[in-house]
Amino acid sequence: MISAVPQMVKIPLEIQRRTAAAVISDLHQELALWKQRASVAESRVAQLVQENEQLRAKVGALEEGIQELRKEVAGLKREGKRSAGPFSKNKRKHPRKKPGRKKGQGRFSHLLEAPVSPDTTQVEIPAPTTCDCGGSLELLGYEEASNTDPPEDLRPHVTRFQVPVCRCRRCGATVRGKHPDLAPDQYGATAHRYGDRMMAAGHLLHYEMGIPQRKVPAVMEMFTGVRLTQSALSQDASRRSETDLKSVYKELRDSMKEQPIGQTDATGWRVDGEAAQRIVYANDETTVYDIQEHYRNDEIRKVFPSDDKGTLVGDGGKALNAKELSEVKQQKCIFHGLKLIHEALEKQKGETREFGEQLKGMLQEGLALWHGYHEGQKRGYRANVAKLDKRITQHLRERTLTDADNQRLLKFFGEHHQKGNLMRFLDDPRVPPTNNLSELELRYVITARKVSQCSKNRRGANARKVLGSLLRTEKRKMEKEQRQNQKPYTDQRSFQAENRKANESKSRMLSSPPRTRPNRPAVKQVEPHVQGSQDASTSRPTALLDRVTDLLRTARHRWRLVEAAIARVFCPPPLSSP
Repeated sequence: MISAVPQMVKIPLEIQRRTAAAVISDLHQELALWKQRASVAESRVAQLVQENEQLRAKVGALEEGIQELRKEVAGLKREGKRSAGPFSKNKRKHPRKKPGRKKGQGRFSHLLEAPVSPDTTQVEIPAPTTCDCGGSLELLGYEEASNTDPPEDLRPHVTRFQVPVCRCRRCGATVRGKHPDLAPDQYGATAHRYGDRMMAAGHLLHYEMGIPQRKVPAVMEMFTGVRLTQSALSQDASRRSETDLKSVYKELRDSMKEQPIGQTDATGWRVDGEAAQRIVYANDETTVYDIQEHYRNDEIRKVFPSDDKGTLVGDGGKALNAKELSEVKQQKCIFHGLKLIHEALEKQKGETREFGEQLKGMLQEGLALWHGYHEGQKRGYRANVAKLDKRITQHLRERTLTDADNQRLLKFFGEHHQKGNLMRFLDDPRVPPTNNLSELELRYVITARKVSQCSKNRRGANARKVLGSLLRTEKRKMEKEQRQNQKPYTDQRSFQAENRKANESKSRMLSSPPRTRPNRPAVKQVEPHVQGSQDASTSRPTALLDRVTDLLRTARHRWRLVEAAIARVFCPPPLSSP
């Protein structure tokens, strides 16, 4: 049996004859090669690790963006399903201001004295005899304090009509007596109705103050003792807006084009669950509301036609930039422009902020000139306006800017300045620099939108726009009669601020009454004729209710006269038989 050949026998003779030094040299070369490969691999691994970290950072940023987009999509879906806008913009102010009157900023002057009323109870408080420390007291004088409450006896005023009912001996027809405050069909089951003043109070609570219509009956019962029904209010509003008040609303709407200055704005609304626009048209005298499917130049031109010679103030939206309104003089709201500049400055740093800051300063300088003009600083006004206009023209010259936001601002403000719509309020000081009036006229609409379902049908939308326009106009007329300021931008807030200043000066005069004579004050005796002779500038709590009641009553009388005239023309009485 032959044994296996050892492995060493198969090794070539050349390798066996190599020296150990040559083998070691080869191994060193191979080791160096592997070290080189290892260093290349390590550098590649480091590069891959760095790329992996960058990719992880990008993935994290993309995930955050996806989460934000998902939140935005969810918010848009919620907004699409509800009629009201969000209650906040999720941007908190730091530091937040505390409510109430600030320390050292004016005095408490809301109720300087008790209101004059024939129903007054006088209470005499006995003077104290000793102090808490046991010492004797000296009488210095008397002070007056009061508590004002609503009347305890809530009794409604009822007007009873004794209606004569007659029968014609010839034809047998029933003929009833007529009265201006008595409806022709007010008999039988509907003989007892609510009067114009009751309906005016209910419509004011709903269409002017924004109280939901289903809560109005409870409020009316609390303060008048009469329980209205929601259906009575809604039916009365729809009927009046389609008959009595229709012509009054049309006259109010047609009067907008007669004023030299007008404003317009719009906000979201819903009619029968469908998206719509609540549009407002306002000037110094009138406020007109409209509810349409869209807010375009077509809707605006129905009130302010293309050949209108006045000035239209707006926020610079797309509807106002339409070609059809290019011939109408306009004024871009400066506050909206400053807001655009502020949003651009929040994203900019360094030298890119220079363009926006300079433009912002010039716009604010224009506002200061306009306010100074209305405060009596008219000397050198035209020269200062010309200098400012030259600077703005130079700043808004057409050119290419490196920053995209600045280029967008240059295009936007440059186009308005070339048309004369940016600083028109300086050339004609009657024009307000902002559309603050139209924004304020939409404020209560926003509140009503949050607490209601907007308009459930077309009739409700028509009633809201008609009654809202008439009630708001009457309130503005009353406020204008009470205030003395004639600035074109005067509104309810500035009027109230001026009243506060006047009350503060009055409170300073009454804050330190002399206490030299400890005489007991006499009780004020209020006579009926004295109440009617009060200062006309002092508003009564029911002044607006009186005006609205007269408006509804007058419109109803006019409508009945028109109906009677139409009946005489088209429905003559039948001829008597021979």
